[in-house]
Amino acid sequence: MNLKLILENKINLLPQNKYFYTIICLGIFLLSIFIRSLADIGPDTSVYLDVGKKLALKKQYYDDIFEINFPLTMWFYALQYKISQALDISPIIIAEWVVNISAILSILWSKKILKKTQYYQDKALYNLLIISFFIGFFLRPYAFLIFEFGTKTSYFLILFYPYLALSLQNYSSLTKKDLLIKGIIMALIASLKPHYILLFLIFESYLCLKNRSLFMVFGLDKLISIALYLLYILAIFKFAPSFFSEVVPMWSSYFNIYNSFIKFIESVYGNFSFMIFPYLSVFLIYARFKMQEIDKKLLYIFIGSSAVVLIEKIFTNDQYSLFCAINTPLLLRILTIILRHNFFNFSQNLFFLGFLIIVPLAENDFLRLSIFSVSGVFNVWWVMIIYSFVAVYKKLDESQKLKFFSRKKIIFYISAYSVALIATLLSPFKDLWLSNFISLACYFTFFFIFEKKFQPKIQNQMSRFSIFMIMASIFVSIHNYSDNFRNMMAQDGYKNRALQINDFKAFYHKIYAPKTNDYELNFYDLHQLAHPFTTYFKKDSPSVISIYGLNSNISHNRMMFAINNEQSNFVFDYVLRDLKKNLTNNSAKLIFIDTKRINDISTQKCIIGYLEYLFFDKEIK
Repeated sequence: MNLKLILENKINLLPQNKYFYTIICLGIFLLSIFIRSLADIGPDTSVYLDVGKKLALKKQYYDDIFEINFPLTMWFYALQYKISQALDISPIIIAEWVVNISAILSILWSKKILKKTQYYQDKALYNLLIISFFIGFFLRPYAFLIFEFGTKTSYFLILFYPYLALSLQNYSSLTKKDLLIKGIIMALIASLKPHYILLFLIFESYLCLKNRSLFMVFGLDKLISIALYLLYILAIFKFAPSFFSEVVPMWSSYFNIYNSFIKFIESVYGNFSFMIFPYLSVFLIYARFKMQEIDKKLLYIFIGSSAVVLIEKIFTNDQYSLFCAINTPLLLRILTIILRHNFFNFSQNLFFLGFLIIVPLAENDFLRLSIFSVSGVFNVWWVMIIYSFVAVYKKLDESQKLKFFSRKKIIFYISAYSVALIATLLSPFKDLWLSNFISLACYFTFFFIFEKKFQPKIQNQMSRFSIFMIMASIFVSIHNYSDNFRNMMAQDGYKNRALQINDFKAFYHKIYAPKTNDYELNFYDLHQLAHPFTTYFKKDSPSVISIYGLNSNISHNRMMFAINNEQSNFVFDYVLRDLKKNLTNNSAKLIFIDTKRINDISTQKCIIGYLEYLFFDKEIK
């Protein structure tokens, strides 16, 4: 029996075993708990705990808190803080319990909902969907880089899985109770961050167009979600009025993200090229496999999640982690299609498989950089597309040659190819990422058409280059997960660096800052260095900005150069006033960390270039 038949039998028989997914899911959960027990909680999670504590103590946005995330998650952490105080249990432990138990209950609930769908009849697909939920939440890529499991990404996924399970049912089969639940879930997800609404706009628009029903636009689920979201906005105005009046206008000046439309567009196609396009190659499979309804729904989830992470622009580890987790069900679905249908001859492509499995283990972003980037081997597609068409032409009979390669069609092929090539070659003079974006877009378009219209004329299996690119996309995702473990073992990984710094700080805190009201005031360029230390030592954090401290961007811009923007000046002065207030507090312990020498901690000297800018201010000096 060849390798293809063995894999096909495994994918059809193993997942159908009633113990299969239970053992796999339990193993995933226990592995996640074990890995997280080896390191401290993430800095962002610590900030959520810090802000939640402040809110529980009746502190207010702007006066005491400058936090850009919408209040819902922070209110939830305020509730957790009160519970921890009532039970006399650490807020960290309560937060871990809440996240893990909520995730388990969410996935079990999603499992129950999926039993009502037609996909329950396909036990392998059904079980793989459940497994994808466990993998996506508990082992999601990049979450282990800084050990973030208590942020809004976790709560997004906890809410998303039941939403996806409900959405995989036919809309007409949903009861009023189902629609009510779906509406509540959409409102809660949108309340975490407003731009998450994009996911629903794109996905729900597809459902409306598919059913050709304007009634769905005003369905019970949409009306409930809109009503609850409006109540949420009113609640913010009522209980946190300074959030909209002060914090929201300030954060755009503080981060300076969306001030330039041109820069925003550049970030969109840059992030699209580097982060999202490497996954698009898997969709070449649909050139040969007719999309079923589940494929279409997962595709629109992919489009919606891409829009969500691109609109945020920054594309942090947390955002990329969310993108990977949301689309894990899609990748497992495509892998199932590949193994079930005779599109690939695995025995003839063992070299590709070995290359994609073994080589990237030595380098973090090997596949993305060496295959899909501007300077990668991906660029051979300009030659491969010509080779592929010539190979097909030689194998066609005369009647097919006249049909597919008439003079007019040849002129059209050459023209389209030339336009794409010229656009790619000219764009580097302005932006290499634009060149990469155009090249990747052209590649996908040309090869999708090639696999759809031409390759089937000579054989059922896909072309070698398409196989390579599809498997490369799948292994990009696989190696994203493996990076979690690589980072754990790397000496310069975040886990080991953070432990080293926290151990160093803990030693001196016990000597010079033993009191609860003793707190640290950090001067650094990396926010992760302030947290989660303060959370573990139960220190007060009187600084209004929990996470972003004083850094070179603020000091350089505000101290050295005039800023012709009244709002920006107001924001920088707000930060500096907070710094000056804390400098006068005898309980503040100053910590200076040179992030460029993060692996060479020394008490003998401190090289932080931007400190000289601070001394332009007489009060600080």
